[in-house]
Amino acid sequence: MFPSKYVNGNKKNQRKLENSPRISIVTPSYNQGRYLEETILSVLNQNYPDLEYIIIDGGSADNSVEIIKKYSKDLAFWVSEADRGQSHAINKGIARATGEIINWINSDDLLCDGSLQKVGAFFQKNPEAEVCYGDFIPIDETGVELTYGRCLPFSKRMLLCGVGLPQQSTFFRRDLINTCGGIDESLHLSMDYELYLRFAFNGCKFGCIKEPLGKFRIYNETKSNISKKNGSFINEKKAVQMRYLKRYYHTQDISLLQRWFWWFTFMKWISNIDVYMLHWRFYLNRLKKGKIGKGMTL
Repeated sequence: MFPSKYVNGNKKNQRKLENSPRISIVTPSYNQGRYLEETILSVLNQNYPDLEYIIIDGGSADNSVEIIKKYSKDLAFWVSEADRGQSHAINKGIARATGEIINWINSDDLLCDGSLQKVGAFFQKNPEAEVCYGDFIPIDETGVELTYGRCLPFSKRMLLCGVGLPQQSTFFRRDLINTCGGIDESLHLSMDYELYLRFAFNGCKFGCIKEPLGKFRIYNETKSNISKKNGSFINEKKAVQMRYLKRYYHTQDISLLQRWFWWFTFMKWISNIDVYMLHWRFYLNRLKKGKIGKGMTL
């Protein structure tokens, strides 16, 4: 069913990258046996020479543990025990990780073929980069590709306005956990969004790989899909936005920020003239100094 380097229990030979940085991948999982094996193989089949793969299962009652044991020889660590939720599981995995580069892949999502080679090469060529992200591909519950998501040039204002980074396609240096902290365990839906905002507002340098790195599965039973329907995802994300708006721009009017951002971004795209971004920076400086508030204009 899955393309695999496992033939009669043996791996295919791995292509070696000289001085490849170690990449640690963490998969948090709970009762996701339906998709877990495909996720595991999407990681192990990367043929990356220095991969550290960690699975943190929350004490699943389905066939997840059986699947994990099948690949246990190729895992750096795995455990199946009760935890405090997905954010806690990710933090547990990151605490075990020894790689220079880290990402987590949820147990129903996938890495695209060759992703880790591209990420390793990117960080080798760009030693100043601390976070890199790429394009992503939404898929349905059967794995059929639905569309193609292209990444935009990074801007922390763009991020604050709600244009998030694709979590499956976003990798970061391990040192950032030491300097900026790990996943906020009080969050259950927007923890990746908050983490990237924290990186951005701590001055971390972002880079973009304009190729697909991850696949995001969309189906009715996903936590994100259910939470969007009942409004909990939107409410939590807004709370995160308010946290950073109040801290850095001394306002709680996200709609004002969004309107100006999208106007100037649109004008820049259609004209390709940097003067519109100069206007945008001027607006943000006035907002930060408290000269623009709700109901006010430039």
